[in-house]
Amino acid sequence: MRASASSKEVFEHSLLEWLVVTLTFLLTNVVCALTQPALSFMGGHVWEVNIYYEIAEHFRHSLPIVGVAPAVYRIGISWLAAALPIADLSRSFFYINLLSNALTIVFLVLLLRYFIASWKLRAVLIGFYIIHWLAPTRFLYFVSADSDSAAIFFLTVGLYLIERWRRKETLLELVLLCLLVAVGVFVREIILILPIMFIVTVQPVEDGRINARRLMIALIPLVCGAIVFAGIRMSIATTASFSFASSALNWAYAKPLPGYILGGFIAIGPVLVLLALDWKTTRALLRENPALIAFALIIVFLSFCGGSDTERFFLWGTPVILILIGSWFERNRRITQNAGLLILIITMQLVSERAFWSTPDLGYAVQNSLIFLTSMSSTAYYLFLFSYHAPKAVSALMLIEYAAVATVILAWAYFRLVRIAPSDRFPEPVEVQPTR
Repeated sequence: MRASASSKEVFEHSLLEWLVVTLTFLLTNVVCALTQPALSFMGGHVWEVNIYYEIAEHFRHSLPIVGVAPAVYRIGISWLAAALPIADLSRSFFYINLLSNALTIVFLVLLLRYFIASWKLRAVLIGFYIIHWLAPTRFLYFVSADSDSAAIFFLTVGLYLIERWRRKETLLELVLLCLLVAVGVFVREIILILPIMFIVTVQPVEDGRINARRLMIALIPLVCGAIVFAGIRMSIATTASFSFASSALNWAYAKPLPGYILGGFIAIGPVLVLLALDWKTTRALLRENPALIAFALIIVFLSFCGGSDTERFFLWGTPVILILIGSWFERNRRITQNAGLLILIITMQLVSERAFWSTPDLGYAVQNSLIFLTSMSSTAYYLFLFSYHAPKAVSALMLIEYAAVATVILAWAYFRLVRIAPSDRFPEPVEVQPTR
């Protein structure tokens, strides 16, 4: 009888979780459709977006693909947009990325179930991801021709498959991961980090000795991805040479560390500082899941050396960020029992994620706005919202404000935790069984 009641409760919670997440996603899309103007500057064909449109046009007219590396290698979404029977390419991109966003949410739910037991906490975490102004759900209504939506989808599914393989080690997960990597490389080269995560998960080296069988298994997805990517590069002509190593060195030299830290806050929010508390058990969680360590380290590196859009690179790490933050709150539930602290964290996150303002157009007819963690206006200057592009005075002010808010949150949380008996504080992480 108890087992039956427990199964019924699990089913009801699962149903409620899907309902809450679905409603959050749908409501966010409806609000954005009604309130978020599309980028009008240069007809919306700016940055890499212009290259994606050109690739799609070349596919439609059966022309050879030529362009600037590395964006020209990302042909997957453009090919699909050209193949759809829709005259307006912008609509094709929109529908493709809308589907990518929806599927990403589905697999985020499935992935988080491996690490976070509370369905309410999972729903809240995914909700905050959905409403972030730079996350794919909202950004889609600002720029539709983008490869980030599909890239985050492939990364999320890849993490899910790697975690399933870690627990089961069956052929199905390996085959699906190989297919995912082979297809995902057509979308964006960042998908090649999945085979790296898989290698560290398989751990082919045991006690200083190489296990030949596990090494072969570990390398299969990497070989699949490398072959596909090499084929793409050989079949596409570029108009300018590109060296990732050279570009990474240039950005490592050019990007100031304070701006990098600000970019992390803009992407993740002030809640990020809570990971500084209870770091011992967070580290233990990472040790148990080497794929998470590999993913986190690569994202940290790319966000610093990958280009000027620090925030976008951090958001690629969304799956791991949600796992770490969610696991932290689940281990330290007493924090959520303090209404004042919880309200402060939620309010500051909403402000940081620009939940109350739409994304301003990249134009020049702007008005001055109050700056608190962000420009608190829907008509602010677009570049002022970013850590690297904002003037030094603006970025310095935002960093000081984030530091002040983070200090208050950290001190308040620490005060709450030190009042708890040592045996109840900072518990060891518990492996969560996924909800069926």
